[in-house]
Amino acid sequence: KPVVANDAVSYYGLNRSTPADLELRSSADPSIKTGTQTVKLKESKDGKAIYVVERTGGLQALGVDTVQADEKGVRIVGTSLGELKGDSMELPAKLSVGTTWKSNREMTLEGQGAVTTAETYKVVGIEKIATPVGTFDALKIESSGTLNMGGSKSTISTRGWYVKDRGAVKIEIKTTRDGKTETITIQETKSGAK
Repeated sequence: KPVVANDAVSYYGLNRSTPADLELRSSADPSIKTGTQTVKLKESKDGKAIYVVERTGGLQALGVDTVQADEKGVRIVGTSLGELKGDSMELPAKLSVGTTWKSNREMTLEGQGAVTTAETYKVVGIEKIATPVGTFDALKIESSGTLNMGGSKSTISTRGWYVKDRGAVKIEIKTTRDGKTETITIQETKSGAK
C-alpha cells in the first residue's frame, strides 16, 4: 500500500516497482542517450514519503533527485546537481483538467553559478500518446516560463504525458534564447533500444 496516496504520487510514478528505460534526444546533439530511471522509497514519517530518483547510463547528467510526497503533492527537495532553493512543485495532489500551479526554483550548480526557473503549469487533459513501449491514454501537462542561467535569459516551455502508476512516458522541453530554440525529448523506450 502506498505511504502517501494521491494523484501526484500515482502520475509521477513513485510507486512503480520496475526501472524505466528512457532515451534522451536533443535538437542540439544528434546522439541518443539511453539509461534507466529507478525510484526507491527512502523513508516515510509524519505523513511524508521521501524517494530517491536515480538515473544511470546516458541519463546520469540529469542527476539523482530527492523527491518528497505529501498531502500537497510531489516536489523535488534535493538534487545531486547542486544546491536547490525555492518551491519545486512537480505535481500537486489533485490533478483535475484545468488545474494550474507555479514552480519557482534556484539551483546553484558546481562551478557554473545559479540557474533560476519560474514556470506555470497546467493540466490540459487526457491525450493518447505513442512511445516506443506502447500507446497510452496519458494526462497531458504543459508549462511555460523563464530560465535564467549565468545572466542569460531564455523562455522555456514543456509538454509532459503522465500515465497513472507508471510516471512520465514522454516529456518535451523547449528553450529559446537569442532566437535559437533547442528541443529536448525524454521518453520511455524498450530495454536495450538505441
